[in-house]
Amino acid sequence: MTYSRQLTSTEKIYVASDHISPPCVNTIILEGTGRFKQKEWVDAVSRASEVNPGSRLIMKGPLFLGHWVDSGKPPAVTVADGSSWSGYSPENAPFLQKPLSVEEGPTCEVVLIKGRPLRVAFRSHHAVMDGMGTILWMQEIFNALRGEPLVGYPSRLTEFRLARSFQKKGRIPAPHHFPALTGKVIDDEPGFRWLRITIEGHIRKILPKVAWILANEIWRSNYPGCPVRFAVPVNMRPRGQNILSTGNLSNLVYLDITPDSSPEKISEDLKAQLTDKRDGMLYWGDRFIRYFPLFLIESSIKKEIQAKYQTGLYRNSGIISNVGVIQIDKYEGGGFRTTNIFGLPIGMENIPFFLGIIGTTDRTELIMGMANKLANGGRLESVLRRTADQLSTM
Repeated sequence: MTYSRQLTSTEKIYVASDHISPPCVNTIILEGTGRFKQKEWVDAVSRASEVNPGSRLIMKGPLFLGHWVDSGKPPAVTVADGSSWSGYSPENAPFLQKPLSVEEGPTCEVVLIKGRPLRVAFRSHHAVMDGMGTILWMQEIFNALRGEPLVGYPSRLTEFRLARSFQKKGRIPAPHHFPALTGKVIDDEPGFRWLRITIEGHIRKILPKVAWILANEIWRSNYPGCPVRFAVPVNMRPRGQNILSTGNLSNLVYLDITPDSSPEKISEDLKAQLTDKRDGMLYWGDRFIRYFPLFLIESSIKKEIQAKYQTGLYRNSGIISNVGVIQIDKYEGGGFRTTNIFGLPIGMENIPFFLGIIGTTDRTELIMGMANKLANGGRLESVLRRTADQLSTM
C-alpha cells in the first residue's frame, strides 16, 4: 500500500509560510573531514528513504483539504562549492536558499558541500518534517552508508492525534502584547538573515539561562519591565510508545518571564509545564485551519505580519529551540567523518526571532535568525554576541 497521510493545519501553515518567505526548510549541517564518495551517498539516501517515506512526500488533493503521498522518488543529492562560505552567516551559501517544492518535489535533499571543512546539509521542507524528524532521517542515511540495519520511520501519526492522546485541554492564542527582541522595524529591508556563534564547552541547563539573558536584553534596550514570552518547541514523540515518525510531531510551550524571574525559576516553570503535559495543548482553531484554502491562509498571515511590524508587538517575543547534546561519532560514512553539528533557523516573518541551540560534548552552537528589518543596523550581531558573552561567564 502506498504511503499517504493527512495534511494537518500546522503543515498547511508551513506551506503558506513557504509561499510568503521561502524557503520554509529545516536544515541540519554537519562539518567534518574526509572525501565525499558521491555514489555511496546517492545509494544510501535512496535506500534510507525507501523505509522513511516521509522524505519522499508531495502534496496532493483538493484546494480545501490536501494530503501527502509518497512520490516514489528519492530525495535529491547535490554537490555545492562551499570553499568561500564561513558557515557563520548566509553569505556565499546560495545553495541553502534553494526552494523545495511541496507540489512537485523533492521536499527533502542532501547537499554535499566542498570546502574546508567539508560540510553536509540535510534539508527538509518544514511541512513534511520537524527538526527531530530531519535528524532521524539523517541518522538513517548514515546507517545506510555504513551498511547497518535501517530502523524505518513510516508512521502516519499526526501531531493532532498524538497531542489528543495525552492532553484533552486546549488553549487560545495570546494577544499581541510582547515586544520583539531588537525593537521595532527599521526601514523596509526585505528578507531574512541568520548568524552563528560557537562557545567552547558544554553549558548545563542552557535554555533557561538563554531565556533569562534575552528577557533582560528586551528590558535593557527598549521595554523596561514589560512582560516577555518565549515559545519553546517540544518533541512529543516520547509521549507515545515506539513512535516511528519523521513527521511534524512537535508542539510549543511558553515561558512567561518577568523581572522577578531567574534561570532557576524559569527552569522550574518549564519542568512544571512538561509535567502538566502542556506540550499537548493545541489551539482550538487548529482542527479547522486545514479546511481553509491556501490563499486565505496566506492572506491572513501577510496581514498579521504587517500589523505586527506597525505596532512592534507580537504573540511572543521569539522562539528558543534547544536540540541538546548530539553524539557526533555515529555520523560517519561515505568518506565523511563528522566533527561538529549545527542547524539553521527558519525565516518566518511573523516570529521576531528564532534561536537554535545545539551542542556536542565540547562546544555549544547558537544560531539566531530574524527578518532583515529587525536585524539591520548591527542589532542581530550585537544581541547574539552579548548573549554568548554572558553565557560564557555563567
